[in-house]
Amino acid sequence: MMKIQCSIPILTLNSAKTLERLIKSLENFDDVYIVDGNSTDETRDIARKYNLPIYKQVETDEPNVRIENFVKTRHKSYSFAKCDWILDIDSDEYITAELEDEIRKIIDEGDQKKVCHIQKFPLLDNGKIIKHAFFIPDFYPRLFNLKTGIHYNADKLVHEHLVIPDGARQIYLKNAVISGYPPYRQCLEKDDYYLSIMRQKRPSASVGIGFKIAAINCLKALNITIKSVIISMTHPRDALPPKYVWRFFRYHLILAKDILRVIGKKRKHKIFMPEDHMDELYHSKNPLVRYAHIDRLHKIVSQLPEGKNLKIFDAGCGEGHLIQEMHDHTIFKNCEFYGADITEIALQKARDRCPYAKIYNADLAKLDFPNEFFDVVVCTEVLEHIKHYKEVIGEIKRVLKKDGYFIITFPNEIPWTIARFLLGRRPIKVSDHINSFYPRTMKHLTDMKEEKLIKLPFNLPLFVSLGSLMKFKK
Repeated sequence: MMKIQCSIPILTLNSAKTLERLIKSLENFDDVYIVDGNSTDETRDIARKYNLPIYKQVETDEPNVRIENFVKTRHKSYSFAKCDWILDIDSDEYITAELEDEIRKIIDEGDQKKVCHIQKFPLLDNGKIIKHAFFIPDFYPRLFNLKTGIHYNADKLVHEHLVIPDGARQIYLKNAVISGYPPYRQCLEKDDYYLSIMRQKRPSASVGIGFKIAAINCLKALNITIKSVIISMTHPRDALPPKYVWRFFRYHLILAKDILRVIGKKRKHKIFMPEDHMDELYHSKNPLVRYAHIDRLHKIVSQLPEGKNLKIFDAGCGEGHLIQEMHDHTIFKNCEFYGADITEIALQKARDRCPYAKIYNADLAKLDFPNEFFDVVVCTEVLEHIKHYKEVIGEIKRVLKKDGYFIITFPNEIPWTIARFLLGRRPIKVSDHINSFYPRTMKHLTDMKEEKLIKLPFNLPLFVSLGSLMKFKK
């Protein structure tokens, strides 16, 4: 019988355990060859035994080189092909006689525009073939003609994805490739290797997109679990065993955890608030909103201690409204004013508004000021936006003089949210408020003597007040 005019590149790396089984299933194909990663087992000897050409994946002689870019390696393997038709198959797989007949028929028909999708059935190390699993049917374009212009997506480093050109005719074959599964532990090691590649090459993404990616992977893990439970009940004999289900569940959970870890690094020491939103509040068209914020400034100034040559620090100064309010009171004309924030747009406005003040771009958890430097530290509407608020409070206590004053304001989250709803503000829940505080918790956090508690803006009972002003003495 005439050989099937099809090239089959086999990517190998220490594939001796399964390679001979694959080669025997391909004996009726015209062009079978291996593209090897400098294996140190009997892989090359087996290829020579069957007179298969051997090509190198890499130019070096370094032993056991694992593939880092599957797309590049796949394209390189095609460059050695003698035939236009390609059958993609892995070294741990093999084809059945029924699939071979289907492939022969497709190629003999001579329709070069066909792209054939072939599914695979897992073969466990105990010899069991799995025909029912959450991922079955698992079709993938494996048989195609290079003249169609088909190629791999260069952005996919692992789990490479073929780009099928317009005009190609996609068909689905009836028979499946049998795909050998290594022992369970080796499956986990293989997954971990793929995950390590993805960690190294993962492009940066915004926090929002990162959360979406993590959520999608969590949903995939849940979907895998639900489908697998149903399949195990309906097809108990040839369903995927639970530990292999766990393998896929684990893979997606790790993907989610990795992206959340990246997000966590981005969020660490970050203030979650718009860069210049306070200007909008102090000049709001809503008179109640405008009054509440301006009244807060007046209440803070009323709590400042009298004295000359005081050093006053506004921690989280924003656009400098509070510094301006303090400076405009004659009693504080001879004081030194300092401010710090991390949002450059706001800082530039603060410098323009308060040229007499020393304004710094600084992380409040890592201040450069010496110990016991300030007489007064004010922190207004800041800590609810900061993830590392405990470190910030620690730094404020460090730079505050003995007998110095710490004045802080923060929203009472529940009444604040209700008020936003009644005022028609959207979103109702402020997304950049990542912490909630109450006077009792703030007193515990600061561990300083409480001098004053004022409920904002009208000194109403705490359960209906929008915020709190607290004054502490070190």
